[in-house]
Amino acid sequence: MPATGAPPSAPVIYTPQGPAAWPAPPQLDGAGPHVYAPRPQSSGCSLLLACMVLFGAVGAAIGVYGLQNGGASVLGGSGGGTSLLAAMADPAPVIETCFVDANGDAVADVVAMHVRDSKRFAEIVDGATGTSLWRGDEIVGDVELFCVGHHVVLALGDFTTRIHDARAPATPLVVRGSDATKKVRPGPACLDLEGADDSHLDVAIDGSAATSCEPSGPVYGVNDDAPGVMGLTDDAVELPDGDAVLRLRVRERGTPILSVRSAAGGADTPLGVIKCTFSAAIAANATTIFLQACAPGDDDAGFVIALRRADLTELWRKPLDGASTNSVSFFSWNGSALIVQSFGAVYAYDGGNGASLWSIR
Repeated sequence: MPATGAPPSAPVIYTPQGPAAWPAPPQLDGAGPHVYAPRPQSSGCSLLLACMVLFGAVGAAIGVYGLQNGGASVLGGSGGGTSLLAAMADPAPVIETCFVDANGDAVADVVAMHVRDSKRFAEIVDGATGTSLWRGDEIVGDVELFCVGHHVVLALGDFTTRIHDARAPATPLVVRGSDATKKVRPGPACLDLEGADDSHLDVAIDGSAATSCEPSGPVYGVNDDAPGVMGLTDDAVELPDGDAVLRLRVRERGTPILSVRSAAGGADTPLGVIKCTFSAAIAANATTIFLQACAPGDDDAGFVIALRRADLTELWRKPLDGASTNSVSFFSWNGSALIVQSFGAVYAYDGGNGASLWSIR
């Protein structure tokens, strides 16, 4: 552990203790955070990740387009959907989305991970206006995206992790562990990075000189489900909403009609809509519940429906934008608009009338 006293002028990097083959962390310029040695490895099991990888391979073989990114899936079927080749015709489609606080206002800003010619780059977009605030460098190979408070964390396949402060993203902190980062846990002015080998690397951020990180926030993991999104094999999803929990579920028998429960201990209210081919989703603000759903008899044409929260009266509905609408991989209210990722793009909708406000492609 570092000596006590004033922090040094350059970050102090504590090399992981382990096999000599582990790559040493890079040296960083300028004043900044400290990086501390990983804690001992745990005996966690990676079977779930292996199963997810296998599922992705099988899905590709049967003609399902799936891009698994930080828990979000962009899926399109061969029957009536858009092919993978058509999606990749977009010069830089979006394959992953999360929220970050880039400017300190009351609106969550959008981080979009783009892909172009096997290269990936992150973009931060103002959640209130749709204006691009920053675009990162293109990265060759695998990249996992995590949004933690006002930090954008990019975990690369070469075992390096880039931690961008979204308010000044051009100069990230770069650290290297013994394996690729697969989970991020925030603590007080620090992040705990868990590698695929179950190792832990503690990183002090925001000018902290703490000597270790005790995680106290939620766990952000690769292949986590996006909040409020009911995936291909799911029949229900719950969305924490302040002191309440909203629940969207498929009824057990007959046509897969969706029902919603908007109050703790309340009854499920059946709706005249069904789950789409690959997803259904729920989001909410103080007055309105939003759903992604399809009409009975047509699970390929998705739309957004708005319900008055007090009595579940339908306020409006409109078809989802995009080439394929039977799947969404991100569906959330950001304080100003409903943000939806669907098949290579992100769309912002006005909560009052469903008007399209802006998009990221």
